[in-house]
Amino acid sequence: MQNRQFLENAEDILAFVQDCQSAQIPCALCVVTGVSGGSARSVGTLVAVRADGEMAGYVSHGCIDADLCVQACHAMEKGKPREVIYGVGSPFVDLRLPCGGTVNILIDPSPSPATCIDALDRLKQRQAVTLCFSSEPGLVDLTLNHPKTGWNEGIFKGYQAPSLRLVLAGVGPPLAAVVQLATAMGIEFHLLSPDDKAVNYATPASRQSFTHLISQDAQIDLSLDPWTAVLVLFHDHDWEPSILEAALAGNPFYIGALGSERTQQKRIEALEARGKSNNAKTRITGPIGVIPAARDSYTLALSALTEIADAYRNSRQV
Repeated sequence: MQNRQFLENAEDILAFVQDCQSAQIPCALCVVTGVSGGSARSVGTLVAVRADGEMAGYVSHGCIDADLCVQACHAMEKGKPREVIYGVGSPFVDLRLPCGGTVNILIDPSPSPATCIDALDRLKQRQAVTLCFSSEPGLVDLTLNHPKTGWNEGIFKGYQAPSLRLVLAGVGPPLAAVVQLATAMGIEFHLLSPDDKAVNYATPASRQSFTHLISQDAQIDLSLDPWTAVLVLFHDHDWEPSILEAALAGNPFYIGALGSERTQQKRIEALEARGKSNNAKTRITGPIGVIPAARDSYTLALSALTEIADAYRNSRQV
């Protein structure tokens, strides 16, 4: 194994595969089909291995990935799918999982380019897909239905959700801290702020876009989907209602707003008075975060993003 790209999302893995296929470089697509005990990755996780040993994604944090790379290269040489098992019951007695569990992986040495392109395009359009694999021909189909991830009548179906996206609205240090952490995590985000200089919180390499808010009552289109979270970070809460109403009109998996329990109560009352609460009391999280009463901006940002990441993980499970 030569190079490593510790990619997490199906979209990034499939983009790697498509780049290889476009350059006519052999590339195997691997999928975790079973896990027992502890595991670094879940069932349905994708990993890609290029013929020269470059690997995109990971299954473990060590030698299992190195061996998977070897197995994938062998599968590409033979031109046949391969199933491997690590841990309990594995023929690789020198490769053991520290937790004592088992990981099953199916290797497709030549995944269908058309299916990979279709899946990647749909994920980029923020649509979930389910990739269907067979132990004989490999990647065989894609469906927009979302059955439970796992084996069914000889076909492994792996549900793949779009990556986490954030809509961030606010001003000042809390917003800047969340932007910096989100950028470090590679999260795509859309930034809204009445401070036109807030666009500078993000680096040129950030996956971000920016809207300058010029009115507290402006109509806002947040382009929300079930894998997007909305986080509102204003100390001047007069900027909140139109943004929260736009969030409540969509279907984000998380809506959170900065403030104490008292602020949250007043926020809900204000939305109800405007006649557009849309279950605001149950849908808007406040106070935000997993660390109670976080005071400094980076602790608050870490606390809020941890809560969002956990909610995103739960929203992906099928």
